[in-house]
Amino acid sequence: MIAFIYADLIIIPIVIAYTKYYGRELTARLVAIMFAAMVLAALAVDGIFSAGGLVPSKRPSIESISSRGVSWNYTTFLNIVFLVIAASLFALTLRRGAKDPVCGMTVDRRADKPTSTYRGHAYYFCSAGCKAKFDAEPERYVDATGREAVALEHAGRLH
Repeated sequence: MIAFIYADLIIIPIVIAYTKYYGRELTARLVAIMFAAMVLAALAVDGIFSAGGLVPSKRPSIESISSRGVSWNYTTFLNIVFLVIAASLFALTLRRGAKDPVCGMTVDRRADKPTSTYRGHAYYFCSAGCKAKFDAEPERYVDATGREAVALEHAGRLH
C-alpha cells in the first residue's frame, strides 16, 4: 500500500508540477528518493509478510471468483451511509462556503476570516493579504453587478 502511495506522487503531471516549482535538479532528486522509498517499502512489506507466513500459497480459481453474484452485504450499507454523509458535507459546504474573489479559494462564511463590504455585498477572504488586495482595487475583482470578475489574480495557485 505504501508503495502505491509513493507511486501516486511520481506520476507525470505531478512531476511536471514539481519541475515548475522546484526546478529540474531538485525534482530529479525528489523522484529518485520517492522511487527508492517505494521500492524499499514494497520489499519490506513483502519480506514481513513472507516471514510471517501471510502470503497465500495458491490462488483462488477463476470459477470461484466469477461465480459470485452481486449481493447486498455490509459494504453496500456502509457505501450508502458514507454517500449520505458525503452528500451532507457537500451541501453544507455549498450553503456555508463563499469564494474568495482574489484567489478563488473557498472559505467558510462562519469562520473568523477577514471580510469586506463593497457596494452592499459582503466578500469573504482566506487571508488578510487577499483582503488588502481587494480593498485596494475592488473593481479589479468584482464586476458592476457585484459578481466575481472573470480573471482571478492567481487562479489555480496554492496559498
